[in-house]
Amino acid sequence: MSFKKIVYIIFIAAAFIVLAIFIAQNNQPVTIRFMKWQYESQSGLIVLFSFIIGMFVGFLLWILSMIFRKRPVKKELPDTPMDEPVAGEPVGESEKQDAGKPY
Repeated sequence: MSFKKIVYIIFIAAAFIVLAIFIAQNNQPVTIRFMKWQYESQSGLIVLFSFIIGMFVGFLLWILSMIFRKRPVKKELPDTPMDEPVAGEPVGESEKQDAGKPY
């Protein structure tokens, strides 16, 4: 196993241990009421489920932004006329002769 995988596994295990301690210490019953619906559970579990739902909604919004971002963006036309050389580009022989003439 690579060092990155070992660090990743240790990080995930530590996160689950912290999560288990959080849920064990926050075991007071909490009642959630919405209209006629009622749900009672431990406060730690309510916080955990709220976090998971928030991450899921955020992930869906991120996916939607990636889908809409792939559309091609219309490029604006440059302000300079096409017959004038752009700074830094080499000038051709015929353009060198016309360079001193006013328009």
